[in-house]
Amino acid sequence: MAFPFFKESGRPFHIISFDDIYAKVNPIAPRYMEDEESVNEVSRVLLENLLEQRESNPAGSSKFFNDAVEGLLGGLIWKLKTAYPKYCTLPHLIATYQYLDANSLIGFLSSDYTSKAMADAFISGRDSERQTAGVMSTLANALKKISTQRIFMALSADEVPLDINDPKNPAVVSIVNNPKFETAYSPVIATIIHTMTKQMSVRHRECSFILIEEAPTIRLLNMHRIPATLRSYDISTVYVMQDKTQNDMMYGDKASRAILSNLSYQFFGKANDPDTAKYYERFFEIVKKPTTTISKSQNSLDFDARISTGEKEVSKIRSDVFFRLREGEFISFADGKDRKVRFKMPNITRELPPPRHRYNDAEIQANFERIHLEVRQLFQLKS
Repeated sequence: MAFPFFKESGRPFHIISFDDIYAKVNPIAPRYMEDEESVNEVSRVLLENLLEQRESNPAGSSKFFNDAVEGLLGGLIWKLKTAYPKYCTLPHLIATYQYLDANSLIGFLSSDYTSKAMADAFISGRDSERQTAGVMSTLANALKKISTQRIFMALSADEVPLDINDPKNPAVVSIVNNPKFETAYSPVIATIIHTMTKQMSVRHRECSFILIEEAPTIRLLNMHRIPATLRSYDISTVYVMQDKTQNDMMYGDKASRAILSNLSYQFFGKANDPDTAKYYERFFEIVKKPTTTISKSQNSLDFDARISTGEKEVSKIRSDVFFRLREGEFISFADGKDRKVRFKMPNITRELPPPRHRYNDAEIQANFERIHLEVRQLFQLKS
C-alpha cells in the first residue's frame, strides 16, 4: 500500500523483507557503529528482542547474565568492525560465534582492548565452566532464532542506506514483518529501526516520518524518549497499536504510559478492554454535570418527596463511548481539545516495485554456505 503513494515522487523506495527479498541491509555496518556507545546500544536492542525481555530493569543473577551476554555480543561486533569490516554483518557474526569454541572466542575478543573491555564479564568468568557455558548457551539460543538462510541473505550486504532523510539521498524504506515468523523477524526489524532512528537524528536534514504499525511487536531502546527526541530533528513519529494492553505487556505499565504521553496527537479507536477505555477517558477535560436527587420518606403515610440538585465532575467523554465506536471512528485529542472523526474507507491501490533480483532457493542456500565458509577460512588463515 505504501509504494503507490511514493511512486511519483522520484525518491528511491526500498523494501526490506525476509520472505521475498527485495534488497539487503546491514544494521551493524561499520559506518553506523561509530563508537562504543553505538555498539552497546545496538547490542542491547537486538538482545532484548531475541530474549523477549519484558522487564526494563532485571535484577540479580538475571541482570548479570543479560549484561554478560550483551557485552559478549558487543565485543564481537566491535572486533569485526575494527579488524574485519568487510565481515561486520550479523550473518558473519553468527557464523563466527558458532565456529569458535570458548577458548578461541576469548582469545579472539582479547586481541583488541575495546572488545576485551566490552566482553570483560564473560572473559573474567573463564575459570567457571558453569558460568561460561551459561553465558555462551544463552547467546547461542538467542542467535539461533535468526540463523536462517533467508535472514542471512537479507542481512548479508549494505545495499540500503539507513540515513534516509539525508538531503543528498532521500529515500523511503518499508520494513515488512510476518506474524507467522514474528519471533525471528521482530528482533532484526527492531535492530534496523534502531539504527535508522540514530542515523536520522542529525540536524539540518529533511523533514521525515517514521510509522510503526503494530508497534508493540518490537521493543526499542528508550522508546518513551524517541518521539520527543525525533521531534527536535523534524521527524514525526506515528505509533500504531491495537490496544494499550499490548504496549503494557511489552514495556510494562509505567514505560507504556510514558510512551503514550510523549505522543502529541492521539487518536483513540474502539476499545474492548475496560481498563483501556478508562485510560482513554482520563485524557479528556473534566466538566461539571448537573445532577438531580429524589428522596422519599420511609413512612408509608407520608407522600412527601425531596428533590435536590447539584453538580458533579465527570470526564467530558466517558469510557462507555469507546465501546460504541464503529469502524473508522476515532476520538482525537490534541492540544487539550477533542473531536470525534470518521475516516472513510479509501480506495487503496496495492502495488509493489519490481525486485532488483529474484533470489531462488539455490542462491539463498549458496549465500548461507558462503558466509560460513568465509568465516572458517578467515580463522584458518589467522591460525
